[in-house]
Amino acid sequence: PNVASFRISKNGASLAFVTSVEKSSDKKSDDMESKNDAEPKDSMTDGVYVLNLENQELTQIISGFGHYKNLSFSENGEELAFVTNKDDYDAKTSSWSLYHWKQPSNQAELVADWNRKTRNILPMCPPQGSVLSSCWMKALAN
Repeated sequence: PNVASFRISKNGASLAFVTSVEKSSDKKSDDMESKNDAEPKDSMTDGVYVLNLENQELTQIISGFGHYKNLSFSENGEELAFVTNKDDYDAKTSSWSLYHWKQPSNQAELVADWNRKTRNILPMCPPQGSVLSSCWMKALAN
């Protein structure tokens, strides 16, 4: 996979990066799943990773074919927000969703997504005092 983008936390303790692999249109998704099952668990795929620069611990916080952008750390570097279209990447016109991750979790959580039928943003319950407001401003600006 290739590193498509990255962000270093303000305090320099964390590095977040997006990986991207080419999706083969020649293979069916079942073939891809069986191939992925045979790969080691630590192999990289499309997704967002956070590397703790103090202890070199690497955490994949989300994965799946799609675009991931607007990585934004909180001031203390313990939270990350970003947008992705992974949830409907194969749609003719995919929509974007906002995700949030907070240490020590291993998984980013869906916070809000764009409903194409109603053309509205559907917010989930964002954590209080998080980095989400700045990510929303960046996401809506694009």
